[in-house]
Amino acid sequence: MWSADGRRIGRVDRVRGAAVVVISDMKMVYIPVATISKNDHGLVSTLSRKEIDRL
Repeated sequence: MWSADGRRIGRVDRVRGAAVVVISDMKMVYIPVATISKNDHGLVSTLSRKEIDRL
């Protein structure tokens, strides 16, 4: 999975409710499904890496 600023976030582990659980830097991060779309690279969030680090 990738952030809006083109940085790799991590591997999607599962979908839980309205969030996708991503393993990033050895921790689980819950990213809202509403912020995710698919492009040529795979899944991309509309959130930047900095915003994701604050989740």
